[in-house]
Amino acid sequence: MGTIEKTFNNKNLVILELDGAIIGFIAWRKGEISAELDILEIKPDQRSNEFGTQFLNKFSTHLRNQQILVIELFCSPKESEKFWKKIGFIKFPVKLCLQRKLRYYIPTIDFLKTSNRSSKNKIELWDVEPYQ
Repeated sequence: MGTIEKTFNNKNLVILELDGAIIGFIAWRKGEISAELDILEIKPDQRSNEFGTQFLNKFSTHLRNQQILVIELFCSPKESEKFWKKIGFIKFPVKLCLQRKLRYYIPTIDFLKTSNRSSKNKIELWDVEPYQ
C-alpha cells in the first residue's frame, strides 16, 4: 500500500479544490505533538499562484487547533528545498539528523527567537530549539 492510500485510509489526506476541481493535496501523519508531512502537491499549472503556501498555512492552523506544535518533513525531491525555505521551514541541525540532511520543520505556534547575548541579568526559560 502506498503513502497516499495509507493516508487516505487513516483520514490524513486533505484536498484543495478550486472551482470544483482538485488542484492539490496534503498527505500527512499525526504524532503526539507533531505532524509529519509526507506529500504536499499542487498541480503544476497552479504552482505560481501561491496556492501551496496558502494551503499549508490553513493546514497549519488546523493542526495548531489539534494541539500539534510542529510540522516536520523530509525534503524530497531536493529541488523542493527552495520552496520549503521560502515558506518558513527551518532545516534541522545536521548533528540531530546525520542520516537525513534534508529534514525540515516549522512550528505551528508562536515562539520567541533564541539569542546569544551574554548578560549577568538574564532569565533562561529553556535551552532547547523550537523543534524540540
